[in-house]
Amino acid sequence: REMESLYLLFLVAVILIVVFPLTFDGKVSYDFLENHGSLLLKLWFVKFIVAKIKRKGTSIILITKKENNYVNAEFGEKQLKFLIFFKNEVGNKLKVRKLNVYSVVGAGDPFKSALVSSAFSSAVLAALARLKLIQKTGSFNLKNKTNFFETKFAVGSSIRVSISIYDVIFSFFVSILRKTTKKI
Repeated sequence: REMESLYLLFLVAVILIVVFPLTFDGKVSYDFLENHGSLLLKLWFVKFIVAKIKRKGTSIILITKKENNYVNAEFGEKQLKFLIFFKNEVGNKLKVRKLNVYSVVGAGDPFKSALVSSAFSSAVLAALARLKLIQKTGSFNLKNKTNFFETKFAVGSSIRVSISIYDVIFSFFVSILRKTTKKI
């Protein structure tokens, strides 16, 4: 009797983990002129990636407290096919709950700064409006600051997304099958 209840409890736990969505929070910021930024990814309240970001040529350097990880931005054709198919599959199942974009834009001259900042704001707002058409229940915001007297271009964002483990596993297997049967 006790073994049956343990099996049922285990089965219910597995079903809950697979069906209910995982909520990921991410924050990324990057200053393009000074070539430094930061990255934070967490699942619920557990941080699993905390790193500083630098770009060197075509590579992205993730600097963590433990070690420096060099992430090469160049992919072979097989990896690229898989990533494209996986992105397409997961993209349909990923729910964006909240996206905030922050920016500081300046061109050194008040007139140029105002023009560049408003053009950047318009482009980001157009992208957020397009995303709102796809994810109708999401919250999307832009907070732009114009620096009138300094040359500055820094962008940051915070995002909250959710997806179920079932959707990730299903998308992974479909991507593998599509990669082996289709050409790009």
